[in-house]
Amino acid sequence: QSVEILVPERFRNGHSQHRENFFADPQARAMGKGRELFGLRKDGSEFPIEIGLNPIQIAGDTRVLASVVDISERKRTDNALRHSEATTNMLIDSAPDAMLAVDEDGHIVRINKQTEQLFGYERDELIGKQIEGLLTDRMRSALRKYRNDYGIASPAHSAGTNIELVGLHKDGGEFAVEVILNRIEIGGTQLFMTTVRDIRDRKAAELAILQLN
Repeated sequence: QSVEILVPERFRNGHSQHRENFFADPQARAMGKGRELFGLRKDGSEFPIEIGLNPIQIAGDTRVLASVVDISERKRTDNALRHSEATTNMLIDSAPDAMLAVDEDGHIVRINKQTEQLFGYERDELIGKQIEGLLTDRMRSALRKYRNDYGIASPAHSAGTNIELVGLHKDGGEFAVEVILNRIEIGGTQLFMTTVRDIRDRKAAELAILQLN
């Protein structure tokens, strides 16, 4: 039988062309890399595959040894990961406060619109930067110590209940903030989901009460 019997009918012409191209320059390569390929079972069900091709010589003729790998589980994992990331993005963007996903070294990997509005930076200006850069000089070591002391493996804590933090706007303006850290896992990577809350109004109210007293 032709090998195309193992491929859904709609892909057979393309598969034949790939095979002809391979024999025109028979070098070991992953034929399926970068392409959507599918196998066809005897019962008619389809499943995603990758095909690795290696040329071999038999009695002076060039043949091809094809390795077919079922990647159904990988596809399911990829789809679940995309769904998880989409859900995370939706939650981050719908939050009323600035939210930043930060890796264990303090690098910003994701932010929401509120972060841009609060600090005055564009998204591309913050991705990959240290989160401590959003604080005044005198506060950076305090946040770094706080993050390192609790660590990725610790329960969530509110930095605002422990230390005074002062945010730094892109224009140089300073303002009081509360930082809340929570652990999350995305694609097997542990991150800090960091909520930064503008507490200027709360601080002003507390000051007014003190003055009245």
